Amino acid sequence: MDARDGAVTGFAWARDNGRILLTHDLDFGAVLASSGAGSQSVIQLRASDVAQHGAGPLILDVLISVTTELRQVASSGSILSPAYPPGGPGMHSRVRAFVLPILVVVAVVSLAGSPPAPFQQSGAKQTAAAKPETTSLLGRPLYPVELAPEAKQAAEANLQSAREALGTAPDNADAILWLGRRAAVAGHVREAIDVFTRGIAKFPVDARFYRHRGHRYVTVREFDKAIADLTKASQLIAGKPDEPEPSTADPKVMSSETLHYAIYYHLGLAHYLKGDFAHALPVYRQCLAVAKGNDDQTAGASDWLYMTLRRLGRTEEAAKVLEPIVPGMKVKDDQQYYDRLLMYKGLRAPEDLLRAGGDPVSAATLAYGVGNWYLYNGRKDEAKAIFQKIITGPNWMPFGFIAAEAELARMK
Repeated sequence: MDARDGAVTGFAWARDNGRILLTHDLDFGAVLASSGAGSQSVIQLRASDVAQHGAGPLILDVLISVTTELRQVASSGSILSPAYPPGGPGMHSRVRAFVLPILVVVAVVSLAGSPPAPFQQSGAKQTAAAKPETTSLLGRPLYPVELAPEAKQAAEANLQSAREALGTAPDNADAILWLGRRAAVAGHVREAIDVFTRGIAKFPVDARFYRHRGHRYVTVREFDKAIADLTKASQLIAGKPDEPEPSTADPKVMSSETLHYAIYYHLGLAHYLKGDFAHALPVYRQCLAVAKGNDDQTAGASDWLYMTLRRLGRTEEAAKVLEPIVPGMKVKDDQQYYDRLLMYKGLRAPEDLLRAGGDPVSAATLAYGVGNWYLYNGRKDEAKAIFQKIITGPNWMPFGFIAAEAELARMK
């Protein structure tokens, strides 16, 4: 099958399944123009990076910007002039969107409705090499995290659902927010940042977008950008009532965090990871004040506040942070922070936390607490060994992993 035969097959598939397609293949435009069809559209992507994490955000921008025109063509069958004339206003330097009679040309993306029938060209393969999401604090490129098969399937399914929801309601703040959150969970952190950035452009006074983009700037080790975003978020929430945050797993289920708590938590974290413990301190004090008796939030804020005070050499103040921490607290989501606090109080042995292990996030969280405990108790070699072991883990996104990198970078 030559390229033009493949384009004909793809066109027929899109027409029969009522789908929008995207393509890097110019033949689709020629087939469409010669077909005389009145209900298909084409977006031709001419870019060097056509991998999902590179081209995805650009494609989504185009789809959002021409939603009205696409629906108009689909309902009327009329042919429109290009939505963005080549080189004209609103034209992204890497994407050209033409609204012709309706087909959008792709690695196939379904925007709505039931899953389409499989479409494959004979011998077609996707071989785009993965690109790093960021660089570690030790100079190592960090590629998208490879999730376990079941987790990956669930994350990608949730991400696809979020894309479809946004396609249906492109101006809905929650739809944009959840697309970004789902992208991050699936390991597409840069895509998530791009989505939150578009959210900020549409909803510049919605603190949630700065909160989540700031979080993901922490993930990619861009701490100054995280601090700027989270500081802005803290300004936007000033004088406003707090609100619960939906859990990542299910938007209908509230997590143990609230918006105000999450903003201060991540802002303090960005300062801490940067090694600016003096600026982290007042933020974590504020974070603890926001916790207001919530055991999960109290555990999280107390843990980082304690470590911050210890790094500042304020041992007596750190000890006072531990006074309200007692066995039997109702901690659900932040068990690892609670375990670290009990270790600081002498109620758990460091070896117990290291043996507990768990998933990569839990293991890195527990191990960093132990390494840090060793560090400010004069056991630098043991601390360094633990930090080095943490960064051999498969998931570079946990805060414990990032903190271990930061410690090792400072030890150089």
